[in-house]
Amino acid sequence: MPYSCPKCGAENIKEVEDKSKVLGYAGHNPIYAKIKVCKECGNRFTD
Repeated sequence: MPYSCPKCGAENIKEVEDKSKVLGYAGHNPIYAKIKVCKECGNRFTD
């Protein structure tokens, strides 16, 4: 099921790394949480 934006209802969504939330490290590389961004209105949201 594709995600839809809670603000505008569009289904044109991309998933990007949320650099403000580090989940852990793989060696010296941080693993970041994911956040969804609406390509229509720019709203940022999680599941």
